[in-house]
Amino acid sequence: RSCDLLRYARYYVENGVSKRHLFKVFGIRFDVMVSGKAGKFDIIPTMTTIGSGIGIFGVATVVCDLMLLHLLPKRNYYKEKKFKDAQLEKPSKEDSDLCSSNLQQENETNAKSECSVKT
Repeated sequence: RSCDLLRYARYYVENGVSKRHLFKVFGIRFDVMVSGKAGKFDIIPTMTTIGSGIGIFGVATVVCDLMLLHLLPKRNYYKEKKFKDAQLEKPSKEDSDLCSSNLQQENETNAKSECSVKT
């Protein structure tokens, strides 16, 4: 008889007759014991835990971004992918004429409405 051979029996009832299966097993056996105290469900601690988890995800995102932007050797590559540079264009002559005519119309409308309020 070897020391690594274990026998394990599973008992059950089938059609009113007690039966068992006998297993010969090899290897490591893990026994997991769980103990604790059962309590009544409360929504407030549950929501607090969920909110804390969401907050930790937000902090983790900021910390990862800071590491990628400032500490890693390939930080310039990450900056190029994360941020896009906007290029300013000078307005064309037509756009500037259109804007100035719209401003003149708004000023005239505001002046007329101020005159009608005073009288």
